[in-house]
Order: sequence, then structure tokens, then C-alpha cells
Amino acid sequence: ADSLPALTGGFKAGMAADETADAMNCLGVWCSHYLNSGMPLHPFLEEMQHNLNTMVELERSRVWEMTVPYVQLAENLAGKTNNPSVLSGSFFDWVPLLDRIEK
Repeated sequence: ADSLPALTGGFKAGMAADETADAMNCLGVWCSHYLNSGMPLHPFLEEMQHNLNTMVELERSRVWEMTVPYVQLAENLAGKTNNPSVLSGSFFDWVPLLDRIEK
């Protein structure tokens, strides 16, 4: 858990510098590390809501699309959805994403 602040900082710095690949690497490791650490999900959801808003502000839709399933997974694990095995809810709906990918 000690690495989480540095990874968050790396994500924000990468996004601001238009280094999307570096930012995504930091955020992906952060998400995975956080979700596998057994830490409470509420802080994760709050932090990711902020990160998702940052992505929208910086017009980084591809990074958003790659990250938002982690957020939906956390929401599912937190018991905020009816079916935790389906990645569909207030953050993410997999059906439109798959439709767009198939085109």
C-alpha cells in the first residue's frame, strides 16, 4: 500500500504531460495493487471517480475506456450492484463498449 501515492502521482503527471501510456501503466498497476491488497473499496471508488473526471477534463477517452472496468469491478465487489459477475452499472456498461469495438 505504500506505493499507491507514488503511482497516483505518476498517473497524474503522465496525464498532464500527455504521456498517456505512462499514465495508464501507473494507473493500471495502482488499480491492480489496490484491488488485490484487500483495502477498503470506498476510498478506491472515490479516488477513481476523481481520476475518471481528470481523464474527461483532459479528453483522454481511450484511457478512460481502459480504466473504467476496474471501477465497475470495485463497485460490484462493494455490493452496489445486483449481479457482481456482470460489468454493467453506474460506471460502466460492457455492451456499448463491445459494440464499438466490433465495428
